[in-house]
Amino acid sequence: MSKIIRFTPEIIDRVKAEFDERIKSARLFGGSFSYSKTFEATGEKATLRFTELAMLKMTMLVSTEEKEVAWHCVAEREAGNSYLISDILVYPQKVGATSVDMDVEEYGKWKMKGIMSGDERFQHLFAQGHSHVNMAVNPSPTDIDHQKEILDMVRDDGFYIFMIWNKRDERNIWIYDMAKNVMFENSDITVEVIEEENGVIKFLRESKPMVKAYIPPYSGGYYGSGYSGYNAKAGIVSSKPAAVKPAPAAVVTSAKPAAHEKPKVRAAVVHGSSYDVEDEDDPTSPFFVRDDYYGLE
Repeated sequence: MSKIIRFTPEIIDRVKAEFDERIKSARLFGGSFSYSKTFEATGEKATLRFTELAMLKMTMLVSTEEKEVAWHCVAEREAGNSYLISDILVYPQKVGATSVDMDVEEYGKWKMKGIMSGDERFQHLFAQGHSHVNMAVNPSPTDIDHQKEILDMVRDDGFYIFMIWNKRDERNIWIYDMAKNVMFENSDITVEVIEEENGVIKFLRESKPMVKAYIPPYSGGYYGSGYSGYNAKAGIVSSKPAAVKPAPAAVVTSAKPAAHEKPKVRAAVVHGSSYDVEDEDDPTSPFFVRDDYYGLE
């Protein structure tokens, strides 16, 4: 929870008065006396905003590096308790599976080169982050000592941000605002990413409705052999076989011929050949019928 960072004159006067009252009523046991004071949380909350590019750089750096890695953030204070990170810079360092140390000599050259080149980002390196690869993001004793060293160099009107990230996108963040005399811990901080006009967030949001799962309409084949149904609620395609009736055998039918009239015979299959009424008048057809058959000669 958010807490005060240092003693202000008002806090000092209040603690002194409380201490005086405790001494007046205190009893010594074994010739010793102790006094401790716990300061209540301020109850304030903070927002840490990233540009899309800064967030993408940082998460890609953490996800692609197999060892620990550290970086600086280009940061600035916004209105209220809001802070903006606009870029990420990786500085010279030596890393191991569970450690990362600044290459002090090379770091000095790197930072001086950036400042002398007129790169404004080097005037706003007010945040420090490092990864814990696949481990929890709890700070180690070394991490805490490093934070104390940096805070000793922060001006009374300045601020500084620390963060630990891992490949599971878990994070631990601390914001020390000296001007406001408040320290925000992870649970007090809301992380936001600023959506850009043609950025990744907009691209992914607009792409999502374009991609739909394909669901086959049937799985049971033709209706003659069965039918299939799609249960929209359960998302299950099922098929049920239908009763199949045997096809009737081919039948040849004919009508008795009337006088002077050829019989009307329905087309059928005879000995594997296709029969048609017109074939009776074709001398080359196996179904040809002479006129004397009907008594026309």
